[in-house]
Amino acid sequence: MKIKYLRLTKEEKKQVQNDFYNTELGKEFKKYINISIIMNILLIIIGIYYILDTVIKKGNVGYYYFSSVLIIIAIIFLFFIYKAKVKKYNDFVIKKSRK
Repeated sequence: MKIKYLRLTKEEKKQVQNDFYNTELGKEFKKYINISIIMNILLIIIGIYYILDTVIKKGNVGYYYFSSVLIIIAIIFLFFIYKAKVKKYNDFVIKKSRK
């Protein structure tokens, strides 16, 4: 599959995003992406809270590992959310160019 979206200029990318989010699929996709981003931000905040709580209370080392894993998982999920968005935009551009 060709990667047409990444080759577009900044203005063309904005236009593709606006056109995609005006479709029914784009509206649903945007809703799920926003929910996923909010949950990932909360996961990062919880991880940072556990680190700060462990530092202040001189807690167990296990909390450092637990909070580090939470933050790493949240960052990985954010990366995959970005990849999913690019894939959807790319599919939209390919379908649009075929018409």
